Amino acid sequence: IVAEGVETEDQYNYLLERNCERIQGYFFSRPLPEEKVMDLIDSH
Repeated sequence: IVAEGVETEDQYNYLLERNCERIQGYFFSRPLPEEKVMDLIDSH
């Protein structure tokens, strides 16, 4: 199960407290062009 549409820290913490392991949404990042995604991956 993936929790989608997470936009706030409160939502994120709520899901973590309930042991949700897959979380995605604007809280982490807005959509990025491919080259920005590659830069992000390379930097981590």
